Amino acid sequence: MKKILFLVTLATLGLANAGAAQNCDRGHGPNRHSVRDRIEDGWRSGELTRDELRLLKMQGKQLAKAKKRMLRDGYLDPHERRKLHRMHRDFDRELRHQKHDRDHRRR
Repeated sequence: MKKILFLVTLATLGLANAGAAQNCDRGHGPNRHSVRDRIEDGWRSGELTRDELRLLKMQGKQLAKAKKRMLRDGYLDPHERRKLHRMHRDFDRELRHQKHDRDHRRR
C-alpha cells in the first residue's frame, strides 16, 4: 500500500513539474523583466521625470507590440531576430540615457 501511494505521489509530482516547464516563457531577449524593473527603480529614485517615464513606457509598449507582431507566425526568422535585438538595444540605451541625464524629479 505504501509503495502504491509513494508511486502515485511521485507520478503526480512528475506531471506537475512537466506542466510547469511547459508553461515557462523563455521570451526573446536577455532582460525581459528587468527593463520594467529598471524603469520603476528610476522613477522611485527620482532619476526619471514624469515625461521620461511616460516616454519609456510608451516605447516599451511599442516594443512589445512589435515583438507580438513578429511572433504572429510562431517563430522569429533571423531578420526579425536581429531587428528585435536592435530594438531592445536601442530601448536599453534610451533608458540608460534618460536615467543618467541629470534631469531629476523633485521628491
